[in-house]
Amino acid sequence: MNKYRILNVTMILLLSFGLSTKSDLKNKEIIYKKDDFLELKVNNPKVMYEIDKIKSDYLNEKDAVKDKYQKRIARIKESRNEELKSLRKLYRKRFKQLRKKYPDAFKGLNSEKANQSKVKKNNKNIKKQNNKSKD
Repeated sequence: MNKYRILNVTMILLLSFGLSTKSDLKNKEIIYKKDDFLELKVNNPKVMYEIDKIKSDYLNEKDAVKDKYQKRIARIKESRNEELKSLRKLYRKRFKQLRKKYPDAFKGLNSEKANQSKVKKNNKNIKKQNNKSKD
């Protein structure tokens, strides 16, 4: 009975590992398959020189395109972060207005939140001090 249980668990683990590696290989093939057209072999040195020149030009332009898009992505991320900051400010103002409108409803909330943040800060400071003393 115990042998069959071990055998079943082993089979399940092997199958799951096999399936996961197979899907990983498919993903890697997609990534690395794109520049296969650059691998040309010819006997003529002049032609090989021209092929190498074309390869070099292609790789340089490819890198330039990647850099351009990386810069765009960075700008978009910065823009998103700025937009989120302004959105947070806007909603903070709205909460402040709501707090002014209904001051009794928010009694005690600020002090609890402030106390929680103070406790968190103190815990972080204690952890930092403990880590420094261990080193």
